[in-house]
Amino acid sequence: MHQRKDYRRAVELLERAVAQEPNHPVFQQHLLDVTDLAAGDAGTREVEKRGVFAHLTGRRS
Repeated sequence: MHQRKDYRRAVELLERAVAQEPNHPVFQQHLLDVTDLAAGDAGTREVEKRGVFAHLTGRRS
């Protein structure tokens, strides 16, 4: 998904996975993440690239 940056296709596939297993937390989390990336890729908002520290703590390193 990240290499091809085909987030819309990833959203489609993850939506199918969630439909088949609606209580699977990993599918749900990946769907949220990819939906966010797809929105950023579509130009609706800028995706901020952050390091691991910033991601875990919510602060910039």
